Amino acid sequence: MTEQYDSPEAKYRAAFERLKTDKPTLLKKGSKLSQANVAKEAGDHPTALKKDRYPTLIMEIQDEITRRKVKKEGKTDDSRQKRIYDKQRLQDCKAQRDKMFSIIASQETLIEELMNKIDQLENGRKVTPFD
Repeated sequence: MTEQYDSPEAKYRAAFERLKTDKPTLLKKGSKLSQANVAKEAGDHPTALKKDRYPTLIMEIQDEITRRKVKKEGKTDDSRQKRIYDKQRLQDCKAQRDKMFSIIASQETLIEELMNKIDQLENGRKVTPFD
């Protein structure tokens, strides 16, 4: 089933829209958006879509390509920021953990000293006070 178009530009525009929405009929789904692929999707040679013939359409294709690139870089930047945040958070958690282990160790030492003093008091020995 071949679609009929009023003009060659209409055929290229339809191909451009199909690629933009990732619903191509001639190319594989997920094909990269490019001027050559728009021509291929329209059923023409990759070099058939000329800037001097369709300047507005070519400009729209280039704008869409740029928009996608910026959007992709933005996502990369967001995920990079998230990784940096997660890495910093992990370092903070490790520092807190280490500090807590230190506090626990000193508390255990204090508990042992107190237990010794309790034993000394119970056995009637002289106990030296804490500083």
